[in-house]
Amino acid sequence: MSNVTAQFKFGSAVAGAFVGLEAGILGVVYLACALWPESDLCGLPAGLTAASLGAIAGGALGWRAAPRLRPLVIAFNQKSLEDSRTGDAIRFAMAALVGLWFAVLLDGHRDYQNWYWGLIMPTLVVQSAVFGYLVPKRAWLWSAAPLFGQWLWEIIVHGDQIGIGNLGPFAHLVVLGQYALTAIPCVLAAEIAAYVSRRRSAAAKS
Repeated sequence: MSNVTAQFKFGSAVAGAFVGLEAGILGVVYLACALWPESDLCGLPAGLTAASLGAIAGGALGWRAAPRLRPLVIAFNQKSLEDSRTGDAIRFAMAALVGLWFAVLLDGHRDYQNWYWGLIMPTLVVQSAVFGYLVPKRAWLWSAAPLFGQWLWEIIVHGDQIGIGNLGPFAHLVVLGQYALTAIPCVLAAEIAAYVSRRRSAAAKS
C-alpha cells in the first residue's frame, strides 16, 4: 500500500467518522429524547457515548469504502484545480452545512448549551484542523464556515425574536459577533494545521 493510498484512506475514515458522529447524535436527540425524554438516555453522557460509537463505526466504514470513493474525490480535485473558485465555494458550503446541521439537530433541545460546548464545538475544532491540513490555503475560511452556517440558521429561524428588544435590528450584529468569537478556537486549529501541512509539503519538495 502506497503512502498516498494510506493518506486517502485516512481522509475517508475521518469523513466517515464525522458522519457516524452526527448519526449517533441524531439517534440520541431525536430517538431517545422523543421516546424517553426524562431518562439518562437523553442526556449528554449518553450522547457522547452514541457519538463515539457512531464515529468509530463511521470511520471503519469510511476506511473500507475509500477505494470506491477515490475516483469521485480525484474528479473533484481536478475540478478544483481547473476552477479554484468553484472548489473554494464547494468546500465553504460543505463546512457551513456541517455547522448548520448541528444547529438544526439541537435547536430547542433542553440541554443545548451542554451539548454545544461539550460535543459540538470540540467536533468543529477537529473538523477545522482537518480542513486546514488538507486545504492550507485560506484555512481560516473553512474554520469560520460552520459558525457562519449556524448564524444563518439563527437568523432564518429565530430572526424575528432576535430583533425584539432594546437593540432592535442591531441585535443581529451582536449575534454575528458572538459567533465570530466562537469561531476563534476553530480558526486557530485550522491555521496551526495549515502551518504543519505547509511545512511537510516544503520538506517533501526539498
